[in-house]
Amino acid sequence: MISEETYRIHRIIIYCFVLVFEFFGLFGNINLVVLTIRKKSLRTKYG
Repeated sequence: MISEETYRIHRIIIYCFVLVFEFFGLFGNINLVVLTIRKKSLRTKYG
């Protein structure tokens, strides 16, 4: 069986990975919004 301490460490590692991926996802989405605002050619239907 997995001890309580090992389970806690695994949970912390998983939470850290999720936090990092959320940060990069948010960063990428913000970059897309800023790029769309700055470049008028991306505001078209096919941009």
